[in-house]
Amino acid sequence: MPQHVPPPLLHAAAPQGQGPVSPRVSASPRRIVFLAHRDLGNPAAGGSELLVDQLALGLTERGHDVTLLCGGRAAQRPYRVVSAGSQLGHYLGARSAFTRQIGSCDLLVEVCNGMPYLAPLWHRGPTVCLVNHVHTDLWEMRFPAPVARAGRQLEHWALSRAYRDHLMIAVSPSTAGALRELG
Repeated sequence: MPQHVPPPLLHAAAPQGQGPVSPRVSASPRRIVFLAHRDLGNPAAGGSELLVDQLALGLTERGHDVTLLCGGRAAQRPYRVVSAGSQLGHYLGARSAFTRQIGSCDLLVEVCNGMPYLAPLWHRGPTVCLVNHVHTDLWEMRFPAPVARAGRQLEHWALSRAYRDHLMIAVSPSTAGALRELG
């Protein structure tokens, strides 16, 4: 069954009073890496994976060299998709997979999906944290109490401390509010 893919989420906006912006890259192409839990090839893929795919497609169409580093199997896409290990093990292996399979990039976009990769602690270049939602209540729904408590504390520490000096992008006003509450 074909999956519905929404229109691209990236739209170039022209400064007020000017004509449309060309979708082409005006400067030299950049190497952009998305670090995410899974990709569209995963049967559990959802909104986060669709968002990353649309961003990666838009950037690729504009001439950038885009790679998605994710856990589990990697689907064929117009941009490079690299598996960093098993669906859960890739959290621990992301740093070494990045070093071994990518090496460097102009921008690392960490998609924070509950369990953080803590990229600002090991990546020395520009790092952006893309947050779809804060998982506070979801931890208890999926894990036993001690694991849920540890996961919630790690997520809160990462979002309020490890990423403090890095750009964070919230996909909605409610996510932005939840991030503000964390500090």
